[in-house]
Amino acid sequence: MRSWTLGKNIAVGVALAVAAACASLGIGRWIGSSAADATIQRLSVLWPNLMSMPQQDRALLAWLSIRCDLLRQPDDEGSTVLCLRRAAATEAAGKAFDSPGGQLERLLRQARRGPGA
Repeated sequence: MRSWTLGKNIAVGVALAVAAACASLGIGRWIGSSAADATIQRLSVLWPNLMSMPQQDRALLAWLSIRCDLLRQPDDEGSTVLCLRRAAATEAAGKAFDSPGGQLERLLRQARRGPGA
């Protein structure tokens, strides 16, 4: 009788662990999705055509945003640009992208000229 109870307890424990893991994944995805949406919204102030930009440009901006912790910076254009520039100047950026600072400056010039420039 005791082994039946032990087996039942183990099964319940495993079921609870699986349920907790699934809940954690769901919450993690929701938080990640919310952060991604907030980052897109923040970058869209400078680049209204962000989602139609070439994939490599979007990848650079996303990477820089994560590295400089953009969502924790003041919510204004100057702070956004400074954050992205600081991230582009790091050694890690140079390893991840060819000339990240130059690419960012090109994107900033395009942003100043407007969409389609």
